[in-house]
Amino acid sequence: MPQRFACLVDLRFEDSSIGFGTYLDLQVFELPWNHLRILHLIHYPFPLSLILKSLRYCTLLEGLSAHVEKNDIESTSTPDIITNSSLLQLELTFIDVETFSTLIHSLLLPNLITLSLNTVVGFLPWTGEINQLLIERFNILNIQYFLAIHASNSSPLLSLLENAHHLWGLELPGDLDLTQEILDGLSMGTVWPRLTYLYGLSCNGSPMLDMIEKRQKIAAQWKKQIDRDKSQLITPLKEVTLRILRIGESDIDEILERIEILSEVWKLYLYVYDFDT
Repeated sequence: MPQRFACLVDLRFEDSSIGFGTYLDLQVFELPWNHLRILHLIHYPFPLSLILKSLRYCTLLEGLSAHVEKNDIESTSTPDIITNSSLLQLELTFIDVETFSTLIHSLLLPNLITLSLNTVVGFLPWTGEINQLLIERFNILNIQYFLAIHASNSSPLLSLLENAHHLWGLELPGDLDLTQEILDGLSMGTVWPRLTYLYGLSCNGSPMLDMIEKRQKIAAQWKKQIDRDKSQLITPLKEVTLRILRIGESDIDEILERIEILSEVWKLYLYVYDFDT
């Protein structure tokens, strides 16, 4: 006999000890889909159809986190597009990466501000078409937090996000090497002016540290201005993790010393997780 939860607005299933082989059948509950605001389905594998059903019928849903397993949607030449205007946060981890493209083609999320796309194994099949769909349907220009650390082709990610001026948190693949043009834009605040958290990127040591130092100085100067022009806002970085590329072993100590000074002077959490010598 199905159970009723008429007043339920926040539903969370999360148990890392269960493992991905355990299925959770939500059909045993008679859920108030049109009342749910938070749906958190972590460490249980859910088919794509359930994810899409949630977004179709949860008309007040603000946050969805889930592990997505198999693509059980019948292929059609014109996929049904599901619009959810209430959703602000979407965090998906794909157990089967083949479901990724179908999901992106199936959704319209005009008010999204947080987008996290990850995998258990493998890489998300990232293409120029995926970029265009995200721009058109996923509110990328207004996105505030973006994560995609396992993309089959990471180079399109920078073009996807180049005009995302509201970003405050960003985590990208470790093999994505920032160009000098991007570093210059970051230092001046013309690229991601509100960014405070930057994770996972690769770069040459000195240019990246030069960018951080310059950005912190410009942000501090802007804050001191009495008549601040908010259109010229640039925020200081608070946390940065990165991988240093193409550095000689003899230079590592110098880089580490500079990181320590930057961290102390600017009250910044700056962590290098790998040196590629």
